[in-house]
Amino acid sequence: MEADAIAILDWRAVAAQAGIIFGVLTGLWFFFSLTQRARATPYQLGEAFGENDAVVVNWQDGAGYVRIGGELWQARAKASFAPGDAVRVARKDGMLLRVTRA
Repeated sequence: MEADAIAILDWRAVAAQAGIIFGVLTGLWFFFSLTQRARATPYQLGEAFGENDAVVVNWQDGAGYVRIGGELWQARAKASFAPGDAVRVARKDGMLLRVTRA
């Protein structure tokens, strides 16, 4: 009789631990999915930028940074720009944008 009581207690402990582990993993999955959704931007790596203009943030000697879609990108051009100028993305070379005047 005493062995049956110990076996029942062991299964309750195992069930409680499994429930806790399931709850923690579900919470982590939910948190991860929310953070990934928050990081999503209209421009994902490899997608076209379309006809949207970018804004020059910093520019010096034919290279600098532009902001497009809320993201900061490294850019190059033959022309000279000042911060605040609107530019158009001509093409994308990996993580580098080639830009022209808008």
